[in-house]
Amino acid sequence: MGCARFPQPQTLVLRSNQGGQSMEKFIHKENLALFKKRLAEPHADAEREVLLKLLADEKAKEPLPKKHSQAALICIEEPPLRKH
Repeated sequence: MGCARFPQPQTLVLRSNQGGQSMEKFIHKENLALFKKRLAEPHADAEREVLLKLLADEKAKEPLPKKHSQAALICIEEPPLRKH
């Protein structure tokens, strides 16, 4: 039994504000897409839990909508399980 390989969230530190926000948004979108894609693949329960946590952590980075500035509920919809 081999070790599970999980995608590492990207972290980028930029010294300039120019393009920094767009790069962060790009990385955020790519991380969300990657974690959702990986969740659609078959995984052991422990691996799935790690992927769900990574996805939740990434979703938590999203700014709150202006009309819900007090609190927000983050819902994660799991993709359907693949049948082998």
